[in-house]
Amino acid sequence: MRTRRITGVVAATALLAGSAAITAPAEARGGHAPGAPKALTVDDSARPLNVEGVPAFGWMPQDRDPGEVQSAYQLKVSDDDGRLVWDSRKVESDQQAYIEYDGPSLDRGAAYTWTVRTWDRTHRSSPWAKPATFETGISDADWDGAQWIQRAPGGTAPVAVVDGRARVTGGDVTLAKGSADWTDYTIEATVRPHTGGAGIAFRNADRRNGYMWQLSPANGFRAHVQRNGSHTVLATKPLAIVAGQDYRVRIEVDGATVTTFVDGVQVDQRTDTTHATGGVGFREASNETAEFDDVRVTAPDGTVLLSDDFSGELSAWDVAPPGRQADEWTLARKDVPLDGRKVVRARAYVAASHTYELWIDGQRADRGQSFSYPGEGYYQASDVTHLVKGERAIGLGLIAHWYGSGQGRPAGVPGVLARVVVEYADGSTQTVVTDGSWKVTEGPYVQAGRRNGEGEQIEHLDGVRAAALDGWDEEGFDDSAWGDAVVLGTHPVAPFTQLQGQETRLDETTARPVRMLKAEDGTVVADFGKVIPARPTVQFDHGVQGRVLQMRAGYTLTEQGRVATSTLQTQGTNMAFPYTQVDGRQSFEAFTHLGFRYLEIPDAGEAIERRDVSAVVVHTDVPDGQEATFDSSDRTLDEVWDMMQRSALYSVQEAFVDTPTREKGQFLGDAVNISYATMQGFAERDATQQAIREFLASETRFWSGNPNDLGRYNAVYPNGDGKRDIPDYTEMFVDWVWRYYQVTGDRALLEEAYPAIRRTAAYVQRHIPESGPTAGLVTNLSGGSGAYQYGIVDWPAPGRFGYDMDTTARTVINALGVGVLRRTADMAEALGRPETEASSYRTAESELVEAMNTKLRRSDGIYVDGLKADGAQSDHAGQHSTSFAVAFDVAPEADLPVLAEHLAGMGMKQGPMTVHRLLQALGKADRPDAVLRLLTNPDDLGFANILAQGGTFTWEAWTLDAGSNHSQSHGWSAQAAVDVTETLLGIRPDGVGGSSVRIVPPATGLAKASGSVPTQRGEVALSWERKSRGVRATLEVPVNVTARVELPKLAGASYRAVGTTGARLVGTVGDRVVFEVGSGKTQFVPVPR
Repeated sequence: MRTRRITGVVAATALLAGSAAITAPAEARGGHAPGAPKALTVDDSARPLNVEGVPAFGWMPQDRDPGEVQSAYQLKVSDDDGRLVWDSRKVESDQQAYIEYDGPSLDRGAAYTWTVRTWDRTHRSSPWAKPATFETGISDADWDGAQWIQRAPGGTAPVAVVDGRARVTGGDVTLAKGSADWTDYTIEATVRPHTGGAGIAFRNADRRNGYMWQLSPANGFRAHVQRNGSHTVLATKPLAIVAGQDYRVRIEVDGATVTTFVDGVQVDQRTDTTHATGGVGFREASNETAEFDDVRVTAPDGTVLLSDDFSGELSAWDVAPPGRQADEWTLARKDVPLDGRKVVRARAYVAASHTYELWIDGQRADRGQSFSYPGEGYYQASDVTHLVKGERAIGLGLIAHWYGSGQGRPAGVPGVLARVVVEYADGSTQTVVTDGSWKVTEGPYVQAGRRNGEGEQIEHLDGVRAAALDGWDEEGFDDSAWGDAVVLGTHPVAPFTQLQGQETRLDETTARPVRMLKAEDGTVVADFGKVIPARPTVQFDHGVQGRVLQMRAGYTLTEQGRVATSTLQTQGTNMAFPYTQVDGRQSFEAFTHLGFRYLEIPDAGEAIERRDVSAVVVHTDVPDGQEATFDSSDRTLDEVWDMMQRSALYSVQEAFVDTPTREKGQFLGDAVNISYATMQGFAERDATQQAIREFLASETRFWSGNPNDLGRYNAVYPNGDGKRDIPDYTEMFVDWVWRYYQVTGDRALLEEAYPAIRRTAAYVQRHIPESGPTAGLVTNLSGGSGAYQYGIVDWPAPGRFGYDMDTTARTVINALGVGVLRRTADMAEALGRPETEASSYRTAESELVEAMNTKLRRSDGIYVDGLKADGAQSDHAGQHSTSFAVAFDVAPEADLPVLAEHLAGMGMKQGPMTVHRLLQALGKADRPDAVLRLLTNPDDLGFANILAQGGTFTWEAWTLDAGSNHSQSHGWSAQAAVDVTETLLGIRPDGVGGSSVRIVPPATGLAKASGSVPTQRGEVALSWERKSRGVRATLEVPVNVTARVELPKLAGASYRAVGTTGARLVGTVGDRVVFEVGSGKTQFVPVPR
């Protein structure tokens, strides 16, 4: 936890006697010219290498005088040779962010330098800022003939001998050769399920017809019959099956009778006449993985028909020829001679489906990804100057990882595209592109199947094959045995028809275990102390050639000290990192990440020390030194804050994710919630604007063909399962776009989104009937299916706490509808749309509010869950209904004290998905004491209870229910970090783009708090302490920002504003005494009258 202490008082005072009649203090003193602006950005990035479209400039004005503002600015942009390209001249404006370039067209893929100076309120100018750089991106026509390349389908088959066992990774039936005519026999095999079930096939005349008996941790024993490729379940019997454990199975096939034994105990006997003859084999579905060993088939007379211990090859089995691998790893390389002249600049532009790493002479130059639909993909630009300077030749290497369809990514097709441009001091350039001259081979990974049903693949690095490829990414490597790259075509080519520069990047930091543990059986377990999204790394000193280590990550430990592998403790995910060793010293380095706390390393054959284990923690890149801080008088609250902050940041990698383990998909609801926290907690911008644009693209792709679909957005995007939505997620999107605009002032994105937002408002309005039992209310809002139809309300289902899902006009959906109409009106006004346009939304908003207050409240003012189809009120009045009504300003202000008391008295009766709305409602009702109680009560559901159970990352649900796969790394409730800074600390960003802020220290609850919030215009810092005589507060406000300070009114006392900021008394408003202050430091001190 980073804390901030604010001290120091300077002399200039203003006395307040508790009434608005007191005169305001003198104007802030000044007299100095402003300093040179700092923190120069383009498109909110410090040194972007692929600026798309019109560059937008930003900076932080500097001025040591208090109460200062920026009155004007001047920008200059020069090209790489120092020639002036654009001079904005002096522009009278206080705007310091998203100032758009307005000069001649800029060259593509070119470097530019820019600077800025500002003027203060007395019209004195600053020095020019230290020049900063940016580079423009390249268009689809600027790839200089670069071609998309891939490896031909094939490679390691989904059936392979691994560590003396047959590993089957799914997708088909594998049969023993020559067994199609067998009739009666006994099959024996050692079976080890890993992911999903493990299936033994028998009496299969071919791969499409036969029987399949399966052992599964989820279903126990299951018998299936297969006809023409389709499996039908004959029976399911309870049987305790544990993933990763061996079971000896014996199946006796005698005429129409089949008797089955597991570990010597009969578990099933049945008669079926569908198939009379056929061979034996294995069958795994596409999302299943299992291992088989010591297979033996004997005839009734004892003749051994088949015996295989898999100590050799798979010669006895009819393995289907591999096609396109489900988990495709490709290495591509090319040696490039350089001209030998002085290199001044080198840039690499790379795109891939799905993930790539660029290597230059054995050093990693870049890593990037594109999980988008083809035609919406990204490329990434990187500075590789330092890797080519002084070289006469270089080896270029690419690792391309494509792994089909899954959460967060459509399948697309494998492909990689690269363009490397080297510029020399004499002005000449050399360009290298991917084309048919590149060589490719399969990467050193074993097909290991899926981790779960969400499309994540188990990563099994084969150290033996990797050793054989040593030096592949260096100049001079012998690639004569490699194949020629398959060329898909010159960019742009279908399906890769368009690329855009990616502004987001992954931040990578190394974490070490906080301690090393040893399980009862001697297994070494590394404990990283907290759940982290990371790629594990282990150093071995005494490896053994061919030995497979089954390393495994996890969230919790069993009583015996091993990593827990139950469905609940793993989110239903196989979290193994198998690794095949070579002899001697070596490093295992994972390529893909999971969320985990523990890593076990069984059977290593050597001592594993803390220094041997690490993990590369990955999250989206955020500006350095701009994270929010918080410290208070309540230790539990501080721990909750830390967990929420960490969880928010750790829930964004390549995109916002559901969880970094089970589902790495960008769910709209999750993205909205997490983004609120990352924008305010880390000054994050790029991931949010990327996600907003992606969901806008989802409307175009999936929701534009049918008039009834207009204005809706995918529930997950990009994704592998196509068109699907959740109605309340679509409603949430509108407030998210507005929130982003409020935080950043990025008008261009607001304008871009507004047409879709209007369609979303129309979508809501289409579902408000003019007559009938639910007239005037949003009714059966189209979208979703199953448990999500007409709105998810909260999720997982236990988080609904009995919400009446049989209502057709749901209160939560209507409150969100009010938000849609209100924010659409706000956007119309902000964009200067016709007054009639904005007023039409205001009228619709008011009418919906009136209908809600007329039809959805009980006589005591409490809101019910909605109306039934016949117009009758629901008998259930859940916490959601009232909290949403208050949070969205539907409830009359006069009712807030009663409603807040009702909400506070219920404890925690909303799930993590919507807890922010509960806390927001209590904050609006001025009940910080209730907010504090909900956040810190370890005996009720909530954050403190998670901490009490040993959690270190926010959860998907408040409880880990038996039989569920609820995630223990789910960032959506981290949105509540905003409630901590706004309600319990009292810093409330107010004006567009951070231009103003409200400072509202709470009147009840905490005894003291301090912290800071990064805004678009700089950091606002506040420290306050409540004493018996009132609140003493110290405030720091950045240049060009105005603060409205609202202090609790005192009985028999006054406030003195101490500082040079020229604090101005506004007056007494309700129970608050209000000041306005400008930039600088001000202390507010209670004094007796």
